[in-house]
Amino acid sequence: NVVTYNTMISAYARNGKRQDAFVLLNEMLEAGLKPDKFTITSLVKVVVDDGDVDTVLGLLSDMKKAGIKSDAVGYNTVIRSLCDRSKWFEAKSLVADMEARGISPDAKTYGLLMNGLLKLNKPGPCLTH
Repeated sequence: NVVTYNTMISAYARNGKRQDAFVLLNEMLEAGLKPDKFTITSLVKVVVDDGDVDTVLGLLSDMKKAGIKSDAVGYNTVIRSLCDRSKWFEAKSLVADMEARGISPDAKTYGLLMNGLLKLNKPGPCLTH
């Protein structure tokens, strides 16, 4: 069932076994099971750890197309990765996508954006609202 696959995918993701996690995703799909936000969040984490931002954004897009609702935790994982790579505008765009999908950014989301701006040596926007 989905919970079993999610548990296994999450375990692979926590241990950096990206390929194994995606093999299980394919098995899950072949078994006719639909991934949920926990499945995608685990995959996002393992892909983010590899620094593969394009694949992460693709996962979020696939999730949106499949009608799978994410949460702030999943988005914050990606936003952190983008800010760590000085891709602040992409991170800000992702926050707009969150809001468009009815997911409210939380304090952590805004903290990540502010840290991203500070990393780029652009503190000005942090001081305005």
